[in-house]
Amino acid sequence: MIKHLLIFILLFVNFTCIAQNSFELSGRVIAQTRDTLEVSVLNLSRETGVVTNEKGDFKIDVSIGENLYFSSIQFEPLEVEVTSTILEDPNYMVFLFPKINELQEVLLSSVDLIGIEETDIKNIPLQPYLSAANLGLPQATKPLPTIEERRIYTASSGPLDLLINTLNGELKKLRKLNEWAKLDRLVVQGEQAMAVHYFEEYCGVPEAYISDFIYFCAQDDRYKPLLKQQDKLKLFEFFEEKGSAYKEFRQW
Repeated sequence: MIKHLLIFILLFVNFTCIAQNSFELSGRVIAQTRDTLEVSVLNLSRETGVVTNEKGDFKIDVSIGENLYFSSIQFEPLEVEVTSTILEDPNYMVFLFPKINELQEVLLSSVDLIGIEETDIKNIPLQPYLSAANLGLPQATKPLPTIEERRIYTASSGPLDLLINTLNGELKKLRKLNEWAKLDRLVVQGEQAMAVHYFEEYCGVPEAYISDFIYFCAQDDRYKPLLKQQDKLKLFEFFEEKGSAYKEFRQW
């Protein structure tokens, strides 16, 4: 009995040591649109991440049993648990599917229009605009929760749910995903704040690396307040300053 117990302990320790070994996983993100540039690859267990290059390739440090999270604005997110099979695959590929945005219903009017603006305006029946304010109802000033925030609420809505999802780490994972989603939105705002040629000419960042550059800038505590201020000049100066640091970081 003791002999079997010792063998079991040795096997368990050996397995644990193997599982804790760190490996560099190389892979490629594949999608139907072929637009696999700048997909975020996050190691949820280590709270680290990388961004794919123009071909969709990535390299990230992992261990067996850790979870990788692939996300991008244009694709449905995907979570994958690292296994020995994945690590042994020399051509590991991850397939992502485009996000499907449902369009709102379009109602066709029965009003006959003749193409003369002044006449058509008079023929269109107008309905009074109804809102919570003009109806004397309470107004919701708080923004609607995001998908990530709703998931956190669901996972902690009851005492039992809160206990289970805290113990199994699900709540911690959801909060981390919420942080990454907020970061993604900040990056998109930064990309939209300036034209592409600005990043190329004044920051020295090629178009293919703009998103990666914005992620780099977002690590600076000044980035988020500057976005909220909407002061183009200060943001211009900030990006130009970070451009030099980014090129040094990239060793260009």
